[in-house]
Amino acid sequence: MFLKSYLFALLFSLARSSSEFYGKYLSGFTFASLDKMGKQMCVKECQSYPGRCKSANYNRVHLSCDLNTDSATDKPEAILDREGSTYIEILTSVNSSVCGDIQCSSRKKCVVTKSGPSCIFQDKEEDGWILIYRGQSGGTDSDYLSFISNGTSDETNENVNDEYCTSITKSPLCTTNYRTSLIDRWQSLGNFKVNVSLYKNGTKVAEVVFNGTGTSQESWFSPSKILSSSWSDVTPNQTYNYFSLEGDVDAGQWRNFQIWKSYGGCPNDIFWMSSSYAEPGKLCPREQTSTKQYFYCPETTQCKFDQGAHQVADVMTVSIKMT
Repeated sequence: MFLKSYLFALLFSLARSSSEFYGKYLSGFTFASLDKMGKQMCVKECQSYPGRCKSANYNRVHLSCDLNTDSATDKPEAILDREGSTYIEILTSVNSSVCGDIQCSSRKKCVVTKSGPSCIFQDKEEDGWILIYRGQSGGTDSDYLSFISNGTSDETNENVNDEYCTSITKSPLCTTNYRTSLIDRWQSLGNFKVNVSLYKNGTKVAEVVFNGTGTSQESWFSPSKILSSSWSDVTPNQTYNYFSLEGDVDAGQWRNFQIWKSYGGCPNDIFWMSSSYAEPGKLCPREQTSTKQYFYCPETTQCKFDQGAHQVADVMTVSIKMT
C-alpha cells in the first residue's frame, strides 16, 4: 500500500500539466453525480465549484461525471481501476475560490450568466438543479411577493443561515424565505428549466417542471410551459380556474403558487397544490391558521381540497437547470 501511494504521488507530481488518467477513478470522495454530458462539460462543472471540487471521474461509456472533494495527489490510495473511466485532476491554480470578483464559500457553485457571476447553493436533491428560492410552512410572508422582490439576495446576507434556509427539511433556525439574485437575472439566463417541488419530512412529495426559456419572473408558472409533473393530469391541456404564481389574493388571505381545478364551495373545491395563508373567517377552514401552509394532493391526480384528501408539506423549493 505504501509503495502504491508513493508511486501515484510521484506520478501526479510529474504529470500535473496532463491531469487526465484513463482507466482510473477516485473512490470515496464524490459530492455530486451528473449525467448526459461530455468530458469538457464535466471539467467545467468541477471548476464551477471553486475551492470545493478538486477532481472528477468521467465515464465515457455512460456520459456521467462524478465531482470529488479530494484528489489523487492527496489521496493516491483512493485511485482505482475502472474500464471506461477517466480521472481528471483540476489544477489548483485554475480552480481558485474566486467567482469573478466574488469569493465563493466551499458549499457554493459559481454560476455565470450574461449579467455576471454569482455564488449559488446547489440543490442537493437533483443533479444539476440550482436552488433559487425556498420557503417553509409556519411563517406569514407571501411566497409570491418574496419571489418577485428584486434586489433581495439571501446568498450574500450574513443574517441568513444558509445551512438551514437551503435545506429540504423545515428548521426553526431559518426564519425567512430564501431568495437568490438569479431571480433578478431571469430573462438573461438563456435556456433553462424550472422545478417547483414540495417536501414533507425531507422527502419530495410533489413537483412540476416548466420550460423557463423566454419567460419572465411570473410567466413561467403557466400551463403552457409545463414539461412534466408528478400529477398525471397537470398538463398544458388541462382546464384550471387558477394556475398562477400570485394566485387568489385578498385582504387577510392568499393562495400563491396556486394550481386549482375549480371552486365549488370549500367541501367541493378541487386542486393540486397551493401556498396558503388565511386569517380566521377567510378562505377554507383548514387554511385559517394565520400562518403559511403548503397544501398538496398526495394522489397522482387532482383531489378535493377540504374533505381530508389533501396533505400538508413543510418546504417548497424553486430550482433551475441550464439546458
